Amino acid sequence: LDGVAGLAGVGQPRELYGELHGAGLASKEKSFEGFDGGRKGRPARAQGLCLGTVYRLNFARGESGQRSSGTRWLAIDVCTRESPPRVSLRLFVELNGFFEQRVGVVLDLDMEEGSIIDAALFLNEETALERVSVGDEVEEIEVGQMACTDHDLTGQILWPVSRLLSAFVSERRRELEGKKVLELGAGAGLCGLVASRYASRTLVTDGNEVVLKLLEKNADKARSEKGRIINAVLLRWELPERTSDIESCIHHLGGPPDILLGADVVQWPESVVPLVEVVEIFLKLAGSEAFFACGLVARSSWLRQRFLEVCSNHKLHIQFWNTDEAINNDRVLSNSLDKKNMEVLILSLTSESS
Repeated sequence: LDGVAGLAGVGQPRELYGELHGAGLASKEKSFEGFDGGRKGRPARAQGLCLGTVYRLNFARGESGQRSSGTRWLAIDVCTRESPPRVSLRLFVELNGFFEQRVGVVLDLDMEEGSIIDAALFLNEETALERVSVGDEVEEIEVGQMACTDHDLTGQILWPVSRLLSAFVSERRRELEGKKVLELGAGAGLCGLVASRYASRTLVTDGNEVVLKLLEKNADKARSEKGRIINAVLLRWELPERTSDIESCIHHLGGPPDILLGADVVQWPESVVPLVEVVEIFLKLAGSEAFFACGLVARSSWLRQRFLEVCSNHKLHIQFWNTDEAINNDRVLSNSLDKKNMEVLILSLTSESS
């Protein structure tokens, strides 16, 4: 931690607070403490660094007596499926509601036989049933309860922007009637579940096989208990896997999707181009009336701008949905630390791209 602070040129940390927000900068309700996937608890001063969490850092004054502007956040992630497994420390600075990454450090973990760190520590498939009100109905959905997890498994957690995009789906439900809907990076699948109320056929997808098990569980429940036509399948965005995965999606839907959904799918810089490429493929297969509704959390102004630039390079037209009413009418959203950074973008083909 001292090294990260020193590299960032912000002095040494005076205090480390346990205002933890799951595996990302999410809502205040997602405050946790502990190392092994503890349950929801009160924000408290941390006793140690916790993998898969984000900490607010309070830095001491420098020699000049002046503190540099902006709130510091330290993100600690772990990926156990890399070889060797890795932990990354990333320092962000929050300025005017946006997050800029200032420095990142990657550490290799020693997970040889006899190591005190076990990769299974970061895999927690414990879930609990949550009731989420969207529009005039309540969705019962199984979601992860862990605080600390492999960064690839953040889809197990119900993030606030999923509620926001679900509100969009509910408001635009007439546009979904008789249509085929596909949710990208669905995680627990809330948006797809809401869409399945109105669509003729819905497919919820994720690229992580552990998350997919949770997604299948929620889709099976909606299909068996509510008679909805919804299925869950694997969809990876990278080549070469995406070619066969896209074919599988079209097979399950009985044709290309008319509407694409994606909540909090713009998280990592390396996934932006593959995501937009997959969106473009589906939109071109479906035709000029198709669109992609994307629930975006601008945790980094650079990453948001990067996403918009890639969309522009692929000749996609972007509209912005007014989120004020949806946020004000939802207690969780209105209390979320991310509410000023959340937005819903509607992407469609332009005459040049089609």
